[in-house]
Amino acid sequence: MNCPQCAAALAEKRLKERPTAVDYCEKCHGVWFDDAELSSFLGVPARNLSAPANARTGTLQCPRCAKPLVLFPYPGTMTVIDGCTTCRGVWLGGGEYQEIAKARPATPAPQPRPKLPSPDPAKVETAGVKRRMINFIDRSIESLWAGIRG
Repeated sequence: MNCPQCAAALAEKRLKERPTAVDYCEKCHGVWFDDAELSSFLGVPARNLSAPANARTGTLQCPRCAKPLVLFPYPGTMTVIDGCTTCRGVWLGGGEYQEIAKARPATPAPQPRPKLPSPDPAKVETAGVKRRMINFIDRSIESLWAGIRG
């Protein structure tokens, strides 16, 4: 497979010790990600990583299926990437992978919300009694002060 940008042969390369290898251009430092590989490398879901219907056709050809690549912004970033609407691969020119990785850090898996303990009915009753006693004491003290002052 050849680089869509400079036509040099692409070499297999592993990024960040991932089990999947990507196709890398040693000349221009571009990277070809087959369908869904980019999301697995970034650790971010790629639900919307397909080119939108209004994406404009770029000047590069897909190294996998030779169709024209289209230009569109990577979701959540300002980085414009080249994608293939046929095989759903993505071409990132030199430095674009780092831009996306910085802009879209991997999001940790959502943590379950801690379950609050259900209130103990005896404590709820006690809290109500305490509140009434405090109110009674406050009123009594105010009444005593009023009698002393008065």
